[in-house]
Amino acid sequence: MALKCWRGLKSKLKRGKREGPKPEPPDQSAPLTSAPSATTASAGPPPSPLSAPAASSQPVSSDVAPTIQGLPERLWNRAYDDLKEEESGLVDTYERLLSHELEGDPSPTDLTSQKNEIEQKNPEIRRDQMSRLVTAGLKRIEREAKIKGNIEEGMQPLSSARGMLANPITETRANREGIAYVVSRMEWYWQLSRLLLDENRDDGKSAGLRDELEKHVIDLYKTLLSYQMKSVYSYYRSRHVVFWRDVIKLDDWAGTLEAVHSAEKTVREDSAAYNTESIKTHLDGLAKTAKSLEEKLLPDIHQAIRDQTAERREMRQEEKNEKQEEKNKECLADLHTTDPRDDKERIKQTKGGLLEDSSNWILKHEDFQRWRNNDDARLLWIKGDPGKGKTMLLIAIVDELERQLKQLKQPHQQSTTVLSYFFCQGTNSLLNNATAVLRGLIYLLGVRNPLLLSYLRERYDTARLKLFEDANAFFALLEILEGMLRYLSLSRVYIVIDALDECVAGLEMLLNFIFRNISESPRVKWIVSSRNHVERRLDNSGMTLSFELT
Repeated sequence: MALKCWRGLKSKLKRGKREGPKPEPPDQSAPLTSAPSATTASAGPPPSPLSAPAASSQPVSSDVAPTIQGLPERLWNRAYDDLKEEESGLVDTYERLLSHELEGDPSPTDLTSQKNEIEQKNPEIRRDQMSRLVTAGLKRIEREAKIKGNIEEGMQPLSSARGMLANPITETRANREGIAYVVSRMEWYWQLSRLLLDENRDDGKSAGLRDELEKHVIDLYKTLLSYQMKSVYSYYRSRHVVFWRDVIKLDDWAGTLEAVHSAEKTVREDSAAYNTESIKTHLDGLAKTAKSLEEKLLPDIHQAIRDQTAERREMRQEEKNEKQEEKNKECLADLHTTDPRDDKERIKQTKGGLLEDSSNWILKHEDFQRWRNNDDARLLWIKGDPGKGKTMLLIAIVDELERQLKQLKQPHQQSTTVLSYFFCQGTNSLLNNATAVLRGLIYLLGVRNPLLLSYLRERYDTARLKLFEDANAFFALLEILEGMLRYLSLSRVYIVIDALDECVAGLEMLLNFIFRNISESPRVKWIVSSRNHVERRLDNSGMTLSFELT
């Protein structure tokens, strides 16, 4: 996507250039210090001092002499080398970054131990390295970057900075605007050297002015290179790469950009005394092109920022969800004394398994069907003496409800119907009291619908484990369970409690809660079993169906 953006910008520049006279190729036999003729001033993007040769992508031997350079190549090489002397820490860090890219290792690194692989003497080898570095860099950031240069021959060292600058999300506003401005001026100042410093039209009288202007052009190139290198450093520092943090000052982006403007002003003042009116007209055209390019770059950068901001927001939300999930697991672990699902399987196996013929008849019983289908029938009470099979009947009912809920569940959606149950056992201290019943019911509801855990976490996050163990545990848990049962997104809740008569501690409080809930909550359906003496409380609700096993 970003590559298309740069290709589009490049094609617009080229179309503008085609309207002028067709350029002639530069004289390759000219000496290093010679300048191209005036007809080459409007040629397409020229080779950079660090760009790769167009003819081959193979590494160049260090014994091969550098090819003849045109004026722009010579000036950019001069600016690069001068900058390396004046700001050695900055350029060395920049080259180490590119060396790290050359190694193809995407992981963060400590650049103090990174070997500088960039050729220091032979520009041909350096150009070849930069070509491979840019290609590798673009592949690395192609997925996340929205702005990448369509790297032309001659802009490789600067476009390598473009590639790494393509992710502006961590840059300040001043830096982002500065990036757009500096990148848009590169093409302009490349053509500038051809136009302003054309030695073929020098009559000798302005040679001194020309030399002074060339010096200031080189100073301007150094300022542009320095700005981009610092921006590269800033970007990589934000990605947790360990740099020499005392080498480069990155805070004053506005001041750094002002240095670029100041260098431009000096060049403009010198050129006013040197250039003809026709060249000034040409410069105005190039300035308009650069301004247009800047205006096109800024929206792309802003869009990239918006896209990356949205992505970062999603990532932060995912991280937040993961942290909440971990806290939910910790809360459930402290709440857990027993898992009713395991209790059900243990009881089933202890009693020799569930016999369908002796248990499934309850599913067709008239009272069960009325309880299942009639909203006013909110409690089904199964009573009977010990050994009549009440527990196995409730296990059969639980298994059937779980089967039906599994069929109704939609993939990737939270079910609006939940089931929770508990099996009391008078001989087990973890299963024979009202507080244990509430802990088991809440635990299973939270496991099956994590959204309900917010009611539990509201109290747990401040009290931790003591919430479930102090003298007020029953009342705190009762408030939590009532909140869960009122959760508006639930269309139906099934609660099954076996052997209420074996709840030896807190039974009266538990019965009061059941009686109150069936009067207030039409969405909650209860099934309980007990011996006959519990009937007097439950049967008075007016919404109870009951039958006795004989």
